[in-house]
Amino acid sequence: MATPRPPFETLTTAAEFNQWYWKKSELVAICKAQGWPSTGRKAALRERILYALDHGGALPPQTAAPRPRSTFNWAKAQLTPETVLTDSVTFG
Repeated sequence: MATPRPPFETLTTAAEFNQWYWKKSELVAICKAQGWPSTGRKAALRERILYALDHGGALPPQTAAPRPRSTFNWAKAQLTPETVLTDSVTFG
């Protein structure tokens, strides 16, 4: 018979946490209970928890999204088939 999964609060390392299957809703609840960001995909939540367990509760460093270098104004430009897409284009 399989050993029941221990409560998250009793786990102290990422290796212990990684031995068990966790639903996304459980990962969200863990993050909320710890005061960590609880948004994102399941893999991101899991990585956040694994990192925090092995780093004394610290969250992974955030990398800032690169800022567009282009100054092309997509809202006011006359677009043609020859218009080159730049790093500042957004769809949505």
